[in-house]
Amino acid sequence: MLLSDSDIEDEIELIDLLRVIWSRRVLIVFTTLILMAGAGIVGQVLPKTYETTALIQIGRVWEKEIESPYLTKEWISSDSFLSQIIKKLGLNATPDQMRKKKSIEAKILESGPSANKIPLLLSVRVHDEIPQQTVDIAEAVASLLIETHQLRFEERLHEYQVYAEGLSNDVSQIENAIRELELLIKKQQLAPVVNAPSVILLQSQLEQKNVQLIGFKRELKNVQINN
Repeated sequence: MLLSDSDIEDEIELIDLLRVIWSRRVLIVFTTLILMAGAGIVGQVLPKTYETTALIQIGRVWEKEIESPYLTKEWISSDSFLSQIIKKLGLNATPDQMRKKKSIEAKILESGPSANKIPLLLSVRVHDEIPQQTVDIAEAVASLLIETHQLRFEERLHEYQVYAEGLSNDVSQIENAIRELELLIKKQQLAPVVNAPSVILLQSQLEQKNVQLIGFKRELKNVQINN
């Protein structure tokens, strides 16, 4: 089979390229070995870091978060929070040093369209050069968040318990008022001379009280279900 001029030129260029590579084989091998050795040295010199991640969901009372996840995220990187972690574990560090090392990083996991993101979980990542200390810091972070949010949860829950008690009292008062109105209406209807306008007024009041009672009972039920 005859080769065209272009095929011959391609073959000549490939042969020339192989000759250049072969003539510089020592330099290529030497350079590769240097790069491999450098990567190995860097790997030995750089300290190993360990990482653990905790996913946290903010508690809710009456379908409302006890604290915005975005506020919690900012609090985790604050001097106040980091100082408490340092004190709790007796770490030889300052809040600034922990921030620079990115020892504790918080991120909000969101869902939904970009224009209307909904926070789902708070992801807390802990980095450290000591494995056990990584675990200790992660546990301290989770413990501090739970302690703080537990107090806020109890405060919010108490508020709604007081609200529920108030609703129960309102229901009892309206039920008493309804019974009294029913008795008055019955007396008016049994009287020798029925005062029609009075009966109509009492029935109107009774109807209003029944509507109020339904509303208060519905609200009380919602409070009890959500708590």
